[in-house]
Amino acid sequence: MQAEPPASRGQPRRLTLAAVLTAVQGIDFLVLAALAAVVGLTAADSAAAQHKPTAASLSLAFAVVGVLFFAAFALPAFVFAWGLYMRKGWAFWSMTVLEGLWLLLTALWLLRGVEVVTLLQIALAGATLLSLFFGRSLTSCP
Repeated sequence: MQAEPPASRGQPRRLTLAAVLTAVQGIDFLVLAALAAVVGLTAADSAAAQHKPTAASLSLAFAVVGVLFFAAFALPAFVFAWGLYMRKGWAFWSMTVLEGLWLLLTALWLLRGVEVVTLLQIALAGATLLSLFFGRSLTSCP
């Protein structure tokens, strides 16, 4: 049985907006994972060319950890975006927790210094949280 399209059920615009922002954030996480892989592999190649095996190993470890870290945020973001679009109650609270965790991590990154990417991450997470809660009664499910 196919799921009924949300538009025919009177999909609230704020949930559609939150779903789109969440999907954009998932794409952003995938781009960051790819960048971590490229940086780590490039550094490993450079270290190997200079006959520095320890540096090459650490660079490869950086690439793997970076990809896994950002993929750990990307996959749930896509699942939650689908859940929000289909008006699943579990997606609302799961996305709230994920966005809160991401806001905490990006706020910690701000301690290193202000970067444009970090500010964009905070703006995207904040906009998603605002779209989730704006005009919503906390006692009712989406």
